Amino acid sequence: TITPDAVRRPMAVATLCYMLALTSKLFTKDKITRDGPEGWAQRTQYHGMGLTGRTLGIVGLGNIGSEVAKIVKPLDMNIIATDPYISTERAMELETTLVDLERLFATADIVSLNCPLTDETHHLVNAKLLGLMKPNSFLINTARGPVIDQTALYNTLKNNKIAGAGLDVQECEPSQTDEPLNTLDNVIMAPHALGWT
Repeated sequence: TITPDAVRRPMAVATLCYMLALTSKLFTKDKITRDGPEGWAQRTQYHGMGLTGRTLGIVGLGNIGSEVAKIVKPLDMNIIATDPYISTERAMELETTLVDLERLFATADIVSLNCPLTDETHHLVNAKLLGLMKPNSFLINTARGPVIDQTALYNTLKNNKIAGAGLDVQECEPSQTDEPLNTLDNVIMAPHALGWT
C-alpha cells in the first residue's frame, strides 16, 4: 500500500536535491573538475548561492508543497506560497506566507511548482510570469510538465533571464532527443523519476 507519506517525502526531497544542485552549480563544477587543471583554474568563476535567508516560493501548498515547506526549515529560508485552496491558518502552521502568484514569481529566489495539472494550471507558468523572475532565480518543476509553457521556459533559459531550472517533468513525455532544452547547460532534467526512492 502506498501511503501519502511515501509520495510526499520523496517528491519534497527531489525538490531539495534540485535546489542544492542548482544553487551550488554542482553540474558545472562536476564538468570543470573532469576537465583537469584547465577546469580547476576556472573554479572561482562558479560560486554558488547560499540558501539561508533566501526566499522559496511554493506554487501549490497541498500535500507535496507542504512537505517541501517542512523539509527546507533547517535551511532558514523565507517561505512564501500561493494556493487558492489553502487557508491562512494552514499556511501559518507551515510558517509560510500566502501571496499572489505574480508577487511570488517576482520575489522568490527559487520557485517550486507543486500544483496538480488542471485546466486552471495548464501553462500557468508562461512568458509573463517567467519575465517577473529575478535574473539570479531558479525554477523547479516536480509537478507536471504542462504546468509550464516549455517554449517560453526555453527562451527564458536560453537568454539567461533566470539562472536555471530543474525539471523532473516535461511538457511531452518521453522527451525527444531534439528537445531544445537538451541544448542548454542551465537546466537539469530527469525522466519523471526523481520521486522513485
